[in-house]
Amino acid sequence: MLTHLELFMNAAPWMTPLLAAAFPALTHLALFDLCHLDVIKSLLETQPRLAVLAFVYMADQAFWDHDLLRARLAEVGADDPRFAIVGLTDFECDWERGAWGGQDYWCVAEEDIARRRAEKFKSHS
Repeated sequence: MLTHLELFMNAAPWMTPLLAAAFPALTHLALFDLCHLDVIKSLLETQPRLAVLAFVYMADQAFWDHDLLRARLAEVGADDPRFAIVGLTDFECDWERGAWGGQDYWCVAEEDIARRRAEKFKSHS
């Protein structure tokens, strides 16, 4: 059963129910350089099984205004702790680290989510 999926293509909100049907065990989804806020919002609203929804961008690409990107994405995922924004500089190195048991972008996203959940719990107690 597939639990982790990376999307490198354009996605649309109408695709989100299809993901759940096609991959019922999906818990981790990464969107690479796909800054479609409506898709992200739809995934967060309609996919309760997702433990991690990561927006992954290549941090060394000049066409992204990284601060603006993070601010806009943070607005969408502000109320959902499952959403993480991760910047990468080298996808192949990241993949290799993860393949050999090291820390890859999935780990970074999971740690960010755990940190924010702990902060939210701490502020409510």
